[in-house]
Amino acid sequence: MKSLWAARISKNCETALGRLRLIPGIEVLESESSWWLRGSTLTDELQLKLRTLPDGELFRVLEDGQLIPIDLRVPHGVLPDGDWRPIREVISPSLPVTLFAGKVAEQAQLKLLSSYDEQAANVLLVPFQALYQWGQTAPLIRLTPLRFATRLDGTTIVCGTPLPSIRGQFFVERDGIAIVAGRACSPALSTTMLAGRWGLEAGDLCLWDDEGQQLIPSGQFIACGRSALQSTCDALRRGVDVSE
Repeated sequence: MKSLWAARISKNCETALGRLRLIPGIEVLESESSWWLRGSTLTDELQLKLRTLPDGELFRVLEDGQLIPIDLRVPHGVLPDGDWRPIREVISPSLPVTLFAGKVAEQAQLKLLSSYDEQAANVLLVPFQALYQWGQTAPLIRLTPLRFATRLDGTTIVCGTPLPSIRGQFFVERDGIAIVAGRACSPALSTTMLAGRWGLEAGDLCLWDDEGQQLIPSGQFIACGRSALQSTCDALRRGVDVSE
């Protein structure tokens, strides 16, 4: 492959690569301390996704393999040789994919502050068993507006209104950005701007609390019906990663 770009992230940030695994043409290489990525096409959309990788570095690749940091003009290192493989063969889908580990925005350090602007919550974080038990007796009219995503440890994100009447952590979602209830972004940026800056696609959800942000791709969510709840329950008992 003739590479146009390359990127490098820390070895312990492997899960962040999950949101790139369906993009054609990306190859990855595992080194002792890093994950390397390369590709022959760099669209504006892909560049935005690459810039949001935690502790990531993005490079242009010269004909001789030298690397130039994307915002600089001086070469810095070379693209490593090795067993480059398509990303889909190496990285399995997982939930959640952690975003922006300590590096949230390019031009501003974003944080959450207390907010007294009360808004109705439309996202709920709960143990799956709590949702499952509620769903066994909830009327169909309460289940129909909801979708949910569950990971192997049982943590479940429920989206929609009205939310289930069960205890959990509540979030307010706008434009795919779900901020924990009682908090607000500082500096004040619109959710539309945040979604665009972070490269969210239709149906994606970025869950943001005081510990950071987590991306749940749209494909991880399923409609909240009793059969879906039962299938998820059975999969968890078998130890199957239901986020795949």
